[in-house]
Amino acid sequence: MAHFSHQQIFHFINNRLLALMKRGMIPWHFDTPLPASGIPEHAVTGEMFSGINILLLWQATRDNMLPSNRWLTGDELRAVGGRLIDSARPTTIVRFRPTLSLMKVANVAQCEGLPAAYLGPDIKPWRAELPLLEQMLSMAEVPIVFREDMTSEPACYLPGPDRIEIPPVTQFDTDVGFYQALLPLLVASSGHEHRLNIPDDVVWELVKELATAFLLARCRLSGFRSSLSFMPALTSRLRQDESVLFRAGMLASRVQRYLLRDPRSLAVERWQELAAFLTGQYFDQSFADTSLVCESEVIGHLKAGNSPGQAISALAELYRWPRRSTLTRALLTLAHDVLALAEVCPTALTVYRRQTERQLSLPDDAMTPLSAPTLSAVEPVPDAANDDPDDDGDDPADNVVELPSAATSGSGRNPYRSQFVALFKRISPYENRWQVFSDFVHMAAISLYNSIFKNEELEADYMRRVKRYSKEDASRLAELMGILTMGLEYEVCDFLGSIFMELELSSSRIGQYFTPYSVSYMMGKIQMVPMAEALRSGEREYVTVSDPACGGGAMIIGMYQAMRDEGLNPQTQMFAHCVDLDPVAAMMTYVQLSLLGLPAVVVIGNSLSQEFSRHLVTPMYHLGLWRYKLARDEGIRHDVVPTAPAKGEAA
Repeated sequence: MAHFSHQQIFHFINNRLLALMKRGMIPWHFDTPLPASGIPEHAVTGEMFSGINILLLWQATRDNMLPSNRWLTGDELRAVGGRLIDSARPTTIVRFRPTLSLMKVANVAQCEGLPAAYLGPDIKPWRAELPLLEQMLSMAEVPIVFREDMTSEPACYLPGPDRIEIPPVTQFDTDVGFYQALLPLLVASSGHEHRLNIPDDVVWELVKELATAFLLARCRLSGFRSSLSFMPALTSRLRQDESVLFRAGMLASRVQRYLLRDPRSLAVERWQELAAFLTGQYFDQSFADTSLVCESEVIGHLKAGNSPGQAISALAELYRWPRRSTLTRALLTLAHDVLALAEVCPTALTVYRRQTERQLSLPDDAMTPLSAPTLSAVEPVPDAANDDPDDDGDDPADNVVELPSAATSGSGRNPYRSQFVALFKRISPYENRWQVFSDFVHMAAISLYNSIFKNEELEADYMRRVKRYSKEDASRLAELMGILTMGLEYEVCDFLGSIFMELELSSSRIGQYFTPYSVSYMMGKIQMVPMAEALRSGEREYVTVSDPACGGGAMIIGMYQAMRDEGLNPQTQMFAHCVDLDPVAAMMTYVQLSLLGLPAVVVIGNSLSQEFSRHLVTPMYHLGLWRYKLARDEGIRHDVVPTAPAKGEAA
């Protein structure tokens, strides 16, 4: 198609949709939906269209009475040997990547000669998908108050107290009626500052309309109508800014994705948050030192129906953790899980308000409010408790409480992990997640390297990568660097490597699996014993370590923490040599070792074939004059080559 400016595209699409509205045809309103009026799909990939393209394709479906919701481009049609029926006309929609432009698509019902795979399955009868609706309700993070006394009042969302008030399901004629009333309220609550933080203005009114329509179509519910009282103000706004419909469509699809997000990821994250709270609140332990940081283990607990309190109780029994308040090993109960939920995520609690025939009159002091104690309100248990003999007479040195990491690490799960992941998911959400992560670690590494050395080739690579992002996303990438720094300041850990695995960005093709940091730290503790003796005796001025498949640097970081636990200074008494085949993994290692102040050389290449493409030295390597130290000692001495069990820390 011919090239059009952004303003011409806005003007063309606005006029097309506003002309329909002037005729009383609202593109997102359905009285009796066609069988194909669900969310339009791409016939080749199966992905759903989003934003303003949904409205354009819905209108084409109704105008042409099309029986399918699957579409493909002209190039794709020709590639599979199909052709457009002579009487059919393709539909013009908007392409957003790599630049804003127009493109034409055809419905599979307008084509002939298509392979059966592109036609898709038969369209299901228009029937509500109750499991999807129930999932959406269970994932809601807004408090929902079910009120039996709402006989004359409509269900509503109250933004001030941030809650939904709605009659219980039993007061609706059908379950479908209940969800038709609830869905617009969930959409309204999603814009709250603690969720998607969308400003409340005339554009937000349109966003709520579109998002509700998209969700109703996705869940195959019909009958959506609204007063459209905001339309005069919206029309006035459109005269000033013709991009409003585009932005509203993008925000509406964002709301749709938020309310239909994968429940498994949220369930694991919420379970870990509760477990971290219970670990630090009642046992004064570091959640990061437990095996519960592994997503696979949490999934196993969820499948078995184990609550966070039950899992923490099992660990407390296994490692003989004393309770902070009683110095006993009393187990946690279901009440502790509820209190943890109230403290960590109070919006997840659902309230059911019932009418009562009479009000009980109680004195003011008859009831004491029940609340979970805050961390600041609990006095820490003195470390001297570990000097007391155990009930079974075992050596108290075996007690996990005495691990140095329990004293130096932050209590509970590192709070900066969730901040990092949440902000990362907001950066250029339409881009491939691996590519965004790769760009971040490369740009972070280049920033650190060029703070000491000025490499024009790396600087050009930085500028090439940052050009892919908007000004806002570039600012968010810089903010990620700050969160990473604070996360490593909070506790020594493989911050980037653990997030890389959590986001499932690793490559199964090359067997990429990063060793859990708890394992790396344990191996570092074992290896550090003879090395610490050599350093203290003066036999060695420093030690060198090498990891030929370093991944995110977990093995080296584990050695770093183990040396600190021995009261030694890894910034002056340890040198690391790291190699990885994957540039992204090598850059992760470089960034983390640089922020920890460790002198190191990080190499991108193959340790087996000895083919290397780039060497990067950390700032501390340069500032500590390690080049001359190593040359003085006639080359690098490798005192230990850390390797992980099984697959190891492959890149």
